[in-house]
Amino acid sequence: MLSNRSNKALVWHAIVIVAVVLACSGTPVKMTAQDRGDHGSFQRAHKDLRDKLKTQTGDSGVVFDDSTIFIGVVPNGNGSPNASRDPSEMRIKVNKGATLTWACWDGKFRLDFVPTPTGKESPLERMETKVEGGDSVPSVASAVVRSDAGVGHYYFSVHVDLADGTKYDDPSCPPIIIEP
Repeated sequence: MLSNRSNKALVWHAIVIVAVVLACSGTPVKMTAQDRGDHGSFQRAHKDLRDKLKTQTGDSGVVFDDSTIFIGVVPNGNGSPNASRDPSEMRIKVNKGATLTWACWDGKFRLDFVPTPTGKESPLERMETKVEGGDSVPSVASAVVRSDAGVGHYYFSVHVDLADGTKYDDPSCPPIIIEP
């Protein structure tokens, strides 16, 4: 035989179940493909984000384009800082060269190129191994990738002096890739 307390718990569970069934038995809500998301959802949201970021020059006055790499530091699911870069990899055709721009709204940054296993240190002009953003908001820096940089993956680390006075370091950022 069930106790009085158990009977009350069963009654409450039954009431909750009946309430859920009644709530769900109404007229179904029509969802569009945009509401549900589809195969193009991420691409559209990504394009909208880049378009918005490209218009926000802040006091840097720099005009951003498709060769701009946006750096952000946002909290992860545990609240710890997590770096985000867009695009995550920059791909450049061999013998083409390119001017790249980095922009970070979260604080002044510095990139340090890390030697590759084959000894290549940097794809940049004058074999520069450091790129430093300025004090503007966003912090911005540009560098030229040499047209004679060899095919390969060129890795760098990033250090950000965050606006709140803390620091963020990411020792292994996605590479600049020189490809055939």
